[in-house]
Amino acid sequence: MLAESHQTIMEAGRLIFRSPTANDSSAVQVLFHRWGGMGTNSRKSYVNLCEYFASTRMVVEQDIHIVTFISGCISTKRPIDMLRKH
Repeated sequence: MLAESHQTIMEAGRLIFRSPTANDSSAVQVLFHRWGGMGTNSRKSYVNLCEYFASTRMVVEQDIHIVTFISGCISTKRPIDMLRKH
């Protein structure tokens, strides 16, 4: 489960930005299918995104509905190692 620090809720106007939970996976799945081009994945894949990778993802709520999903990635390589390959 997430550390308490990841559960911080920030409000910006009427939007609420927060880390996703497994309970958000159905809404996130609907968003992905609505956007198209993302491929169809199993319900479990959205649970994984929302629960196990929540420290680099966010959901944005407006009027208690999830309106978008933000996903990030933290590279395991140091920046200098990435530059050497180019």
